[in-house]
Amino acid sequence: MRKKQLSKEKKAKPKPRPKNRYMRNAKLSEYKFLKILRGFADDVPAKNLAETSGISEKTIRATYRVLRRKLFEGVVMHRHGFGNAGFYLLRNGRVEDKGKRFLQGVVESEIFARHIERHAPRLSDAGELQNLMFEVSARVFCNISMRDGALIDYPPDVRNALERIRDTGNWIRANINRDGFLQQYGHVIERFKKLSEDMKLLLEKEELLSMRSRSRAHHYPSELLYRDLRRFLLKHPINQS
Repeated sequence: MRKKQLSKEKKAKPKPRPKNRYMRNAKLSEYKFLKILRGFADDVPAKNLAETSGISEKTIRATYRVLRRKLFEGVVMHRHGFGNAGFYLLRNGRVEDKGKRFLQGVVESEIFARHIERHAPRLSDAGELQNLMFEVSARVFCNISMRDGALIDYPPDVRNALERIRDTGNWIRANINRDGFLQQYGHVIERFKKLSEDMKLLLEKEELLSMRSRSRAHHYPSELLYRDLRRFLLKHPINQS
């Protein structure tokens, strides 16, 4: 009798949920999560994905918001992932002037407007908007297939001009504390500042021209986004409280 009772208790014990490697403490199974991840990478609106996946639209929208945040983290941490988006947008983990101008261009573009209209995300704060900007920017870079060195292969005259400016900067730093240096060479310093700014803009122009001339449309942009984000999440899973 005792054995039968123990057997029933053992049968009644619920089976453990399969582990989701991409989300810690997740109620969502890994199978369903990967369905949402695929929908996100393929740019499928939450409403459309809900109709075909059997997952609620609310769950999909919430997961999309988290994926945007993780995509931003991925672009920051892996500069050469996601179509080299981080390489172009960031320096030392921060968005500098060039990246800001690119992001501003994205926000003002028809691509961004269509994305907002297509997905109607609930932008509750500035962080949500930032994540959305980086999502669309990453999609833009994933759509570009560049040959090696496309972003940094400057012409010889540009490289030579850059070396001369660096030499001038080193000379200024080595002598700026000498008596009377600022009075005698103040005009050189002002000229150096102007040339440095012009050179920065020239380098950006060369990079953009190189992107246009040495790139082509990527054959599988959504697959690239899906692959890179999936790999990133395996190493840096989502924490569900």
